[in-house]
Amino acid sequence: MEDTISTVGSFKEQEIPTADINWGDYVLSLFDKNELIECEDGEKRPNVYGLRRVAEVCFGEMLENHSTIIEPPNKNNGYCATAQCSILMYDSSCGRERRFSDVADVSPENCDSKFAKFASATAATKAEARTLRKILRLNLISSEELTPANIKNVSNDNITEIQIIALDIVCKRYNINLIELINSGAKHHNNIKEVNKELADEYMSIINDNTKREELKATLPNIVGYKEWRNMF
Repeated sequence: MEDTISTVGSFKEQEIPTADINWGDYVLSLFDKNELIECEDGEKRPNVYGLRRVAEVCFGEMLENHSTIIEPPNKNNGYCATAQCSILMYDSSCGRERRFSDVADVSPENCDSKFAKFASATAATKAEARTLRKILRLNLISSEELTPANIKNVSNDNITEIQIIALDIVCKRYNINLIELINSGAKHHNNIKEVNKELADEYMSIINDNTKREELKATLPNIVGYKEWRNMF
């Protein structure tokens, strides 16, 4: 049975299917102008405060909202913090409780320097924003999630040591062959230091997204299976 939401208040009462092609536009129309932040990429994106409010407007009361730091930042992991958010909602459309969760990583390579100093707190906020977007089925990323990789700037800079450490960590965590991964595109790399910095950010973004990571594994089965690469590459 398709999920529907009954709109009330200033909107004409109607049932809007969450699978409708216009669902995202409808959700965005519920945000106050102060909850939409104009970002560096020129888009107006919802902030986490607006996402919390609109989630309750659309679905019902938020019963729990917890964030957990899965991995704190340290020298060995490239000062990358990983957080998970879990939210329990009372879904008024079906009269039952539903739990949603998601994770986020923050490192000096994917975050503004002024926020990277507070990597754990920033990762928790990003994880909450991702979870709230999952509840709302909203594809537009939030202002808190925007990273340098999302802002299309041409860069010829090569991958940094911190990026190499972080990429190796996530490849090991998700059982991905790093050599096969970086050579899965049009350009062949003889050494990891030949990889473009922007491309490395894109790899990190894909691997840390559960859906994109599994799609990549299904499309390129040869990348499955982590192997120690430092003496081979």
